[in-house]
Amino acid sequence: MKNLRFSSWNYAKKYFVGLSCVTVLAAASFIAKPVLADTVETEPTNTSEILMTTNQSQPSTDVETVTPPTTETSLNTLKTELGSQASNGTSEDTVPQAVSSNSEVPATSSADSYTGGDNVSVSAKNNLVTSESKGYHSDEQGNWYYADGNGNKLTGAQIIDSVKVYFDENGIQVKGNFASDGHYYDKDSGAMLTKRYVEVAGNWYYVDGNGNKLIGAQTVDSVKVYFDENGVQVKGAFAPAKESIFSPDRHYYDKDSGALVTNRYVEVDGNWYYVDENGRMLTGYHTIDGVEVYFSEYDGHQAKGEFSGNGDTGDFYDWDSGARITGKEGTPKFIKTRSGHWYYLNEKGNQVTSIQIIDGNIYYFGLPTKKYYYGMQSRGELVYAYYSDFIPNSSRIYYTNPETGAAWKNRYVDWEGSRYYMGPEGYALIGEAVVNGQSVYFHRDGKQARGELITENGVTRYYAPDSGVRVRNTKLTIDGVTYSFNADGDGTIISD
Repeated sequence: MKNLRFSSWNYAKKYFVGLSCVTVLAAASFIAKPVLADTVETEPTNTSEILMTTNQSQPSTDVETVTPPTTETSLNTLKTELGSQASNGTSEDTVPQAVSSNSEVPATSSADSYTGGDNVSVSAKNNLVTSESKGYHSDEQGNWYYADGNGNKLTGAQIIDSVKVYFDENGIQVKGNFASDGHYYDKDSGAMLTKRYVEVAGNWYYVDGNGNKLIGAQTVDSVKVYFDENGVQVKGAFAPAKESIFSPDRHYYDKDSGALVTNRYVEVDGNWYYVDENGRMLTGYHTIDGVEVYFSEYDGHQAKGEFSGNGDTGDFYDWDSGARITGKEGTPKFIKTRSGHWYYLNEKGNQVTSIQIIDGNIYYFGLPTKKYYYGMQSRGELVYAYYSDFIPNSSRIYYTNPETGAAWKNRYVDWEGSRYYMGPEGYALIGEAVVNGQSVYFHRDGKQARGELITENGVTRYYAPDSGVRVRNTKLTIDGVTYSFNADGDGTIISD
């Protein structure tokens, strides 16, 4: 190819024109330089006043998004033109270095970035935002970032256009949640909020003038409220939770408003409580609205369908109203406690014990085996009853009906591998007896003899293993000894 050369005058003229343009544009660039100044401030360590913008949305019109000055475009254009002209000259003709250096921009790998708006690339790998301008940018997932003048994502607490915001370790702006600095940032604008209630995942918090969560008992807008150790407002429960349930200083806070409740009954987890004029939980015996009531000394719940003392002792309180029943005259009645146990109150409202005849049936209250509380009705059990002053021959063995507790009569009972027979009086037979026309025998503990030789008053008799009926008119060898039993069942040894 034929080399072309410029005359020295033409070359000097073109170089002079180019140099003049560079000089003018460089001066313009120097004047425009303040436009590129970074408007982002790092949050000061001591802040006495909280700055809030609650109606800000992203990207905010208040946030300055700086675009490159037109001088840079002119330089690029000039570079192109001069480069084109130089290509027509010798290889020694080059564009001045000052022009080419102003055309550089940060670059990111397209494989590790994604577009977040017009001409914006948000890098997930190197924490850079490559854009024609600094400012707020979003990604395809709807996350917001802020890029500084070098394309770096901001992280941590920042102040942008006088608004306090926060970006996590990945540069994502925190919105609608508490950041790692303990402050809450608005779900729309991302601005740090102060002096207001905020909700996160169904829990309510209150942030003070510095944006910090309130903890413990507080008064907010003249309303007494409480926040637990995590800052969550207590609603529909007693606080402080860390206090012992024996503590009288536990207060109840309304399930809707969270306000301290006073002078009323409150329900928590199916139990009823009463809080006084100071909002404190009552315990022990009280008369409220003319009704005698009792609140557990242990946890303060109102006694309903239960006794006031330990082990179902003391006074009994009505299932519905919680009013004391025992000690008040009225109609005798059976009562059932919350624990499922049955008792009987007489006409004076007092709890009965031991053997009782009620409506012609025998009942037992209070087991000497201490399997249950004293005075508790026995149901579905074999009872070894002690003597009662009210019932003759009451030191007997009874079996109580599983449904009603009344003693069974005239029937066999199998209990723990042994068989008993409850006679017409409701107690177990003992000794020789005739049941359903059959001669049988019961030991002193009421257990029927089956497959056994019984000798009484010098007479030996044998009772069949299955039925327990006395054998008659037969010969049997028992333990190597042969017996002959006559028509009455009396046995005689015939060989050994």
